[in-house]
Amino acid sequence: PRDEQMHIYMGFYVNIAIFCSTLSISSPVVFGQSFGGMVAMHYAARHPKGISKLILSSTAAQFRLDETVKMMRKLGGDHPAEIARQFFSNPSQTAYDTYGKVCLPLYSNPNAPEAGAFRDRAIERPEVALHFFADEMAQMDMRAEIANITCPTLVIGGTIDPVTPPLCSQAIANAIVDSLCALGEMAHGARPSGGDRGGGWIRYHLHNSTTEEAEIFSRALSEVLGPLDKPRYVVARSSRFFDATWLSKLMPEVLAIYLRKQRVSVMMYHAVPSCLA
Repeated sequence: PRDEQMHIYMGFYVNIAIFCSTLSISSPVVFGQSFGGMVAMHYAARHPKGISKLILSSTAAQFRLDETVKMMRKLGGDHPAEIARQFFSNPSQTAYDTYGKVCLPLYSNPNAPEAGAFRDRAIERPEVALHFFADEMAQMDMRAEIANITCPTLVIGGTIDPVTPPLCSQAIANAIVDSLCALGEMAHGARPSGGDRGGGWIRYHLHNSTTEEAEIFSRALSEVLGPLDKPRYVVARSSRFFDATWLSKLMPEVLAIYLRKQRVSVMMYHAVPSCLA
């Protein structure tokens, strides 16, 4: 296995500790945006008593390529979706440049005249990005680790964020309620509801439920979305990937998409709620 320090987001968290120690900063409020959020999560998990508050913005403990492709297609159509799939599946300098031109403007309002202009103000390190996207991001799963975070934490996310979209949350909530109803633990009239609250966060609740049913639902949802803690059963969630072959590289895109090698990889595991196990 690779040495832990080889992982970029893991190595960067050490810099936060050194910075705070050098300037005699105790119990800082840490803000992490996107990749910075991954670094902040790792730091907060490793130093749970050395941080007072944590703000995580547009970040993720685990990357979901399938949902990113769906959101890119929703925001810009098939072309950006395919560019995103190619880049995250097989990162290269050429794919990186194309992704920047086609997909990055979709990170903000694509109709705004300055959409994507933030890249002009950034100091880019493509070699770092390519190293991270080629290996670490696809394998990263900090869900168990961030269970160590004990400080007050604010999580902010966009409802049309193309890299960390919240679409799977509603599906998970529906699955939990359907299972509880099928077992008679909850009335069939109880349904989950929720969505965008103020443009940046998601809230889910039950309609037509008793207090006891609401407690069952909340506990089950936290078990499904939370880190695995010796569950009796787990459910695997897989994603489909398409890798370039020597032949697909020679063909135009309209033909290459049919010549790529398909593989299915397990991307995450969810605990089956204890009330269903």
